[in-house]
Amino acid sequence: MLVKRGKELHGPDRMYLNASQIIFVEPVGPNSKVAQLIEEANR
Repeated sequence: MLVKRGKELHGPDRMYLNASQIIFVEPVGPNSKVAQLIEEANR
């Protein structure tokens, strides 16, 4: 699940992940909907 973060009141600047809970990692194609949404969120 992809969750946009960064507007929290405590102003976090990083996130720590527990490696044992990561199920898989896969690349995101530059023309994919996910990549487009990330790009829009960073504007």
